[in-house]
Amino acid sequence: MLRTDKWIYYDLEKTGCTYLDKKLRKICNVSKFFVTKKHERPQVHYSIPKLLTIRDPFLWYFSLWSYGLDGKGSFAKRLSKIAPHISELAYKENSKDSFSYFLDFALSCSHYSPRLALGKSAIPFSCDIYTTRIITMLVAADHLKGFSENLAADLSKDSIAKALNPYMPDILMRTSTLNQDFHQYARSGKLEFLNLKQDWDQVLPLEDKPRNASKLSSSNMLQDKVNLYLSTYHRELINCKSQVALHCLEIAQERLSSCH
Repeated sequence: MLRTDKWIYYDLEKTGCTYLDKKLRKICNVSKFFVTKKHERPQVHYSIPKLLTIRDPFLWYFSLWSYGLDGKGSFAKRLSKIAPHISELAYKENSKDSFSYFLDFALSCSHYSPRLALGKSAIPFSCDIYTTRIITMLVAADHLKGFSENLAADLSKDSIAKALNPYMPDILMRTSTLNQDFHQYARSGKLEFLNLKQDWDQVLPLEDKPRNASKLSSSNMLQDKVNLYLSTYHRELINCKSQVALHCLEIAQERLSSCH
C-alpha cells in the first residue's frame, strides 16, 4: 500500500503494482509517503481517494504461477513450506498438468491462510486466493466484520456488488491497459487529487509497459496463450470464483467509458 495524507494506492500483487508504485512516487507532488508494508491490509478505513490496479483473473493466476516457476514470489515460497508435495507438483515443469495442480490449491484459500477464516470477521472458506487478496486490500481491518456480515458467505455477483461497492476505489485501472487507463483518467480531470507534476506523462509514457514480469507472463499477454494451459474444469471454476475481480473490471470499464 502506498499511502499519503491525500490518497492511497492499493498495491494488489501481480497487477503491475511495483511498476505503478515507482511511477507514482516520481510523478506526484507529495510532501510525505507513509511507511507501509507491501500488499498489507489497511488497519483502518481512510476517507480519502483510493486507486487500485485490477487484472483479468485468468491472467492473474497464470502470472502468479509462472512467477513461481521462476523461483520468485511469496506465494510459491510459502507453498513450498506448508505443502511441499503440492509445491513439487505445481512447479515441477512448465506444463498444463503443473498449472492444474497449482490451481487446485490456489482456488481455495482456507488451507493456505486459515487465519483469514477465523471468527465472525471471516472471509468465506470458499474464497480463492485472488478474491482474498482483493478483499484484503479494499476492506480495512476495522470494517472486515461488518463486510463479512453483509456478504454472509454469499459470493454471488449481486451479493459481492452490494457488500463491496462501499469500498470500491475511486480509480480502477486495468493491468492490460494500465498506462492508457491512467492517461484517460488524467485527461478527464479525475486524477487532480494526485497533484501530478508537469512532466508526469514523460515519466509515465502511454506506450510504456510494466517490467516486473515472469518469463512466461507479461502485462499485455493474450488470453489465447493462457487457454493452452487451462482445463475446461479450471476455466469454469476460475470464472465462478472470480466474481470480485470481474465486478471490479466491469466497474473499471464503465468508469473509463464515461471519461471525456
